[in-house]
Amino acid sequence: MTATQRSSRLPVTPQDGGRGGDVVRGLVALVATLALVIGIPVALASAFGAPWPSQVPDLAWVTQPLTTDVLMHVLAAVVWLAWLHFVVCLVAEAVSEIGARGLAPRIPGGGIGTQALARKLVTTIVLLVGTASIAAPAATAAVPAPEHRPVGIERVVGSAERSVEAQTTQQATKVADAERPAVSELSRATRAEQRGGDLTTYYDVKPPNNRNYDTLWDIAERYLGDGFRYKEIYAMNRNVVQPDGRTLSNPDLIHPGWVMKMPNDARGPGLKVVEAARDDLASPSSNTGTPGAAGSSAADDAAVSGGESGGAEVGGGVGGVVEARAASSSSIGEWAPVFGVAGGLALAGALVGLRRRRASNPGGGPDRPKGSSAKSSSQIDVAARVEAGLRDEAAPADAEWLAGAVRGLHATALPPLARAALSSDGLVAAFRSEPSTALPDGWASTSDARTWMLPREAATMSGALSPLPALVCAGTRDDGAVLLLDLESYDGVVSLGGDPVVARGVAMSLAVETATHPWADSPVVTLVGFADDVSAIGNVEAVSDIGRALDALDNVAHDHRAACRAYAVDSVPQLRQVSDDPGRVRLQLVVCSGVPDPAALARLHAWAADPMVAVAVVVVGDCPDAAARLTATEDGRLVSAPHAIDVLAQELSPEACRGLADLFTLPTEPASMSIEELAEALVVEEAVLATGDDEPVVVSVDLLGPVVVRAPGPIDEARRDLFTEIVAYLAVHPDGVHVNVLTAAIWPRGVDPETRDATMSAVAEWVGTTGAGEPVLTSDAGVWALRRSAVACDWDRFRAALNRAVTSRARVPALRTAMSLVRGTAFTGVPQGRYAWLAHLGVEEDVALAVEMTSAALATECTAVDDANGARDALLAGLAALPASETLWCAAMRLAVRFSGRADATVVADQMYAAIAAHGSPLGATSRTHALVEELLPGYRRGVA
Repeated sequence: MTATQRSSRLPVTPQDGGRGGDVVRGLVALVATLALVIGIPVALASAFGAPWPSQVPDLAWVTQPLTTDVLMHVLAAVVWLAWLHFVVCLVAEAVSEIGARGLAPRIPGGGIGTQALARKLVTTIVLLVGTASIAAPAATAAVPAPEHRPVGIERVVGSAERSVEAQTTQQATKVADAERPAVSELSRATRAEQRGGDLTTYYDVKPPNNRNYDTLWDIAERYLGDGFRYKEIYAMNRNVVQPDGRTLSNPDLIHPGWVMKMPNDARGPGLKVVEAARDDLASPSSNTGTPGAAGSSAADDAAVSGGESGGAEVGGGVGGVVEARAASSSSIGEWAPVFGVAGGLALAGALVGLRRRRASNPGGGPDRPKGSSAKSSSQIDVAARVEAGLRDEAAPADAEWLAGAVRGLHATALPPLARAALSSDGLVAAFRSEPSTALPDGWASTSDARTWMLPREAATMSGALSPLPALVCAGTRDDGAVLLLDLESYDGVVSLGGDPVVARGVAMSLAVETATHPWADSPVVTLVGFADDVSAIGNVEAVSDIGRALDALDNVAHDHRAACRAYAVDSVPQLRQVSDDPGRVRLQLVVCSGVPDPAALARLHAWAADPMVAVAVVVVGDCPDAAARLTATEDGRLVSAPHAIDVLAQELSPEACRGLADLFTLPTEPASMSIEELAEALVVEEAVLATGDDEPVVVSVDLLGPVVVRAPGPIDEARRDLFTEIVAYLAVHPDGVHVNVLTAAIWPRGVDPETRDATMSAVAEWVGTTGAGEPVLTSDAGVWALRRSAVACDWDRFRAALNRAVTSRARVPALRTAMSLVRGTAFTGVPQGRYAWLAHLGVEEDVALAVEMTSAALATECTAVDDANGARDALLAGLAALPASETLWCAAMRLAVRFSGRADATVVADQMYAAIAAHGSPLGATSRTHALVEELLPGYRRGVA
């Protein structure tokens, strides 16, 4: 990516003229008011007499000659009328001010200037008594709202980007003033907007200065030339959620820090002209884009048509099956996602990480092994529910595809990403400026040239460093598309104002997602001031003191700048292009539960704005000087008008965070169980042992690897995944399950009874009948079950072989029979959003533990009789199913040391660490494994380091 210059922004302190100036101005206004109210009528009465005639006028008075005296009296009458109008305006303004009602009602004829003069005098006189024309809450008024330039899809017209190292508040004030467009530039900009409609003008409401508060009247008078046009500003911003979470519902009450959209003809210093929040992610059918290798037609099919909120409109949401199932159940029950509206994508990395941790330690699940005292039954139930929700909602296939698409841009120099949208059709990315590089393979551009599209079928996986490690899910649009934002692309702090509960939920989601998603390389997330500790999930550090985080970031910033200088590049994006070391510039995400003190906030802002430092900062609470001010609403939306964001917010509740943390918490002690105890725990029913003795098998169910069901009946291929899941669920319930339990397991989001019954009838037809004509799938008193004598399940046969191994003398042959049934990792390749019931049953963990212990037991038996090849084959069979099992790898190292020597053991150690890195826990090997390597291969770790 090309580097963008970032300007440092610091809080601006308004210049204070002092109380003396207020008094002087107030006295002058008071004297002027008295002169106008009392002096004018006294002077008129002295010169011309009373304003009314001494007698009733008659026709002769009208027809009398026009003399100088008559003209003077007519002029005096006009002055009397003007004076009376001014007094009426003055009274109206005074009553409005005394009653704190804000703007006074418009007086007919006030447009000639009398009402404006009256208002100015009243507001100035108020300085004497210490009140203001529009009262803002003291707490809000005390917060300075400095000049800041909205970021997003923007360019300030006529202003070049400036990189300023602000050292003091005064310097920051000068920088902010220098960034303001000149009046002539704003005039040109608004004329361009009127012609093209692609620019929008905004004004940031200023903090009080000498007790002078911004009002809509003053803003309209300053920038539109007519105070009465305040109604236009009010109409454009009415009920728009502001950064502090409030809305403009009263034209007389605005608050510092609010952002007002202005009419097109507004001009003057202090305005911000940005590119309008248009649909830059849409690709109309009429577009003639520039195709990449995949061709424009494919990209056009994947393009989206945008809506008013400015994101991507896509045909269908992310997750295909998941969203379809959600849509089908929306009219049935009150199902709601546990992990947020975009949790399928945001938490996909967490599910993958959980599986990888368990792959390294199959005995370390929430309730494994059976009989251990790791957790209470209530804790197990809670953990199972959380895991079931995670399995149901997570979309690992979508996350893997997005990771490949993002990493595929590694070698492409790109401008900052404004936002992106992911749908079931593909990825649409909008940049803040037109990329200067050629389109990568598979990508296509629209006529805008700043919008690129990648259809699903064109994505390719890449192992390169991620150019967008801070890409996060902001939420979902109304059509199901997930809106993605790059936190690292903003020139400073990102603030989450508005409703504090929703804002904290969004912040926690951003933190957990960044720590786990697969399109980042070992990011580090620091949570400051949050009550819930989710550090067990990944590279997350929870601190209560912002000072600790600042000290660590100081060193990080120094290292990142040094790395950029060492590679002779100007920014972190450029460094990621030329370096293949993911640890050189790891993303640092800092998430604060509240707004830090000004000094700490300034340091965080400086790091986030430095292109040579890979730091992104998110703050819960409104920061007027933030690079991006997002607002969380009470109804769960995330909005920002200048950035064209209006989505259903992706948030994590405190309960969901605690549940995730519990899932990722490893047991303090490893599993301790003998093969005999395992066989007793996994005892198989006698009916299963006799399977196939009396009649041939009709249905075959394979679970020890990819799930495969072979049945003789007809099946619609579009429904194979659903039917396979139903049969697999029944296969692990030999006694059958009640229809309500089956419904909750297969359709956790709800299904109408008619659809369920029709599905079960179709499954019964698929699995067929026995040789005697009896149905394989039966229903009795609401209990569905498979006829076990007609079904062969490899998991049942594995357990039966294990039983024979511990109860007969043919131990080794029985163990070999069990291992011969293993085809790979159990339940691999299951469709996204299905098999959530595995979390409740624990069969997945049972299989992993059984395979690991059986493989190790067979290797031990072979080693005891010096059968090195047999032991090796047993371990290889186990590692084929559990490639990251540290127990099996440690056994393989011991075997190599005994029969081959150090050289072969070193090769095994190398293979072990590579397998753990690829398939095991993101935390790496355990300390026990490291200790064994050091014991068997002294100096190995030091040697490879």
